[in-house]
Amino acid sequence: MMFKMTIHYFNWSFKWAVINNAYGEWLIYEPDVFVKAFENLSYQSQIRKCLEKDKYDVFLDVGAAWGHFSIIASKHCKRVMAFEAQPFRYGVLLYNCRHHPNIDCRYQYVSKKGDVPKMGKIQEMVEVKHSIPYNIPVITLDDIDIKPDEKVLIKLDVEGNELKVLDGCPNLIANPNVDWIIDIHLHHKITDAMVFKYFPHKKIIDHQNDGVTSVKEFYLD
Repeated sequence: MMFKMTIHYFNWSFKWAVINNAYGEWLIYEPDVFVKAFENLSYQSQIRKCLEKDKYDVFLDVGAAWGHFSIIASKHCKRVMAFEAQPFRYGVLLYNCRHHPNIDCRYQYVSKKGDVPKMGKIQEMVEVKHSIPYNIPVITLDDIDIKPDEKVLIKLDVEGNELKVLDGCPNLIANPNVDWIIDIHLHHKITDAMVFKYFPHKKIIDHQNDGVTSVKEFYLD
């Protein structure tokens, strides 16, 4: 049998940067417009401010990317779980969190039972794409071991898969000790109203709505 051997070259449109600030050093790849915001901690600063209140025992970073918020949380929470389903980003996450023993980095796809993860071609591995099934463990947030008396903050940023994640964790949603900050990806046809229906028992703070992403905080007093 004859095999055709090929080499396909391609360029990424992302720059690498090493950032140093009050929370240490980490490696990221992002367009220039975001790099400064990560350096001065202004990127989604409401999450950092929530963590700096020192009121949470556990931080669940769902869609952790390279671990920016997990590293901040490691200074303020007893334990941190960072979930990243994109394999390239997961590698960067492991590198950035290597000196933080209370961060549990997990290569897992957080969704609901029966969901099938999908990803695009290798050229798209720095972005979230949904086309071809790939092999990764699927878990729900209700699978996580949360003790009844633990105060928990969940950051959910899953590029349009928010509703499936929420469908998979009714017990955690009902837990009065759990607060949420959710990136609602409007360009993926997810609306605020679709997410609000899961939290009729919570108060809501509107942190952002730029027509592309809506960031909301769901909490109890």
